[in-house]
Amino acid sequence: MENTIRISAKSQTNILWWSFIFLITFCATFWGLLGMVPPPAPSLLPVEVAKFYSDNAWQIKFGSIICSVTSAFLIPFSIVVGFQLARIEKGLPVWSALSAIGGSFTCIFLVIPPVLWGVAAFTPDRAPELTALVNEIANLSLITTGQFYIFNTIPIFYLGLKASPDSGSAFPRWLCWFTIFMTCIGEVGIVSYLFKTGPFAWNGLLSFWIPFAAYFLWIFFVYFSLFKALKKQSKV
Repeated sequence: MENTIRISAKSQTNILWWSFIFLITFCATFWGLLGMVPPPAPSLLPVEVAKFYSDNAWQIKFGSIICSVTSAFLIPFSIVVGFQLARIEKGLPVWSALSAIGGSFTCIFLVIPPVLWGVAAFTPDRAPELTALVNEIANLSLITTGQFYIFNTIPIFYLGLKASPDSGSAFPRWLCWFTIFMTCIGEVGIVSYLFKTGPFAWNGLLSFWIPFAAYFLWIFFVYFSLFKALKKQSKV
């Protein structure tokens, strides 16, 4: 029996488009204007880190403004995910609420790094050690984000696999399995506290490139699946 919580498909679609536009803006700015793909290597000396922020101060400050405004895109995204999970969850939508809350809190670790990058670029002539410290906090906050997002993704995996094929679920089985794969890959980033070079450093293959590629591939898959499901629901 389907959960009785309802919100119009049109409202969910509008909220999702709002989130998607912010996501695209965030990604373009993060990659292009901020130049944080990948972030400056953790092995750089404080003087080298300070030089990076000094040489790119204006574009980093402008990029920080744009990313700060758009970095909470996960809140509307997670709310729609929560409502779509509530459609297929039986009884009180506890798992659905957990997913919506977990995804919303995850955006904290997308909001904080741009703010700190902007702080690092704000005063180019400060002591290099202080700029390097701000840079470390920003990048480790971004890379070691296993604290909340698992509460967004595990309910998708759990409820999506439990849903019957004719439930109209926005989460097909292939997406559920990719969700758990992405979640496990993303947890690797937490070990970046231990390494300054190699694949586990915050700019390395296993802590940055693969988890970020998997996450953004996953989120685009989820957007696609949500838009597809909402289109069908709007006709019912």
